[in-house]
Amino acid sequence: MKKAGQLITQSIYSAKNLFKIHGDTLLSDLNLAKMLSLLESKINISREEMIKSGIVNECASCSLQRAETCCTFRTGFKCDTTLLLINMLMNVPLPEFPFYPELCHFLTEKGCCLKARPVICINYTCSILREKIPFKKLIRVQEITGKEMDLVFKIENYIKQILRKRG
Repeated sequence: MKKAGQLITQSIYSAKNLFKIHGDTLLSDLNLAKMLSLLESKINISREEMIKSGIVNECASCSLQRAETCCTFRTGFKCDTTLLLINMLMNVPLPEFPFYPELCHFLTEKGCCLKARPVICINYTCSILREKIPFKKLIRVQEITGKEMDLVFKIENYIKQILRKRG
């Protein structure tokens, strides 16, 4: 587990290094600024719908009470350097150390500390959610969060293009 934790630490370090070197350029790009602002809005809309549907309450209680939680230690590996960089561009501080060492590096006592999250963290509906949340509500959440996920994908690709051009 220690070696695996080093991989997450390396991704965080890489994101911080990219931010240090290219942050000003990325933040001054008007297209990227618009996309990040729109992403913030999409994230807020997704979160509101997830709260309304009851998903947030279910996931919050599950992450700390069940051994088979989705927020396992391995979940942090879904966060690559570009996704972490997006979070930094959105003023999200990246934790150097996990709050719960046996769980996802980005899980805190208040939930996930990331704004832009991996697809699995946004879209996955476990058997518990499928039992407790009405199907129509799950579909509604997935329709809304799909827009968020599409935009994260576009932003990741856009940032990679900018960084490739800069060498």
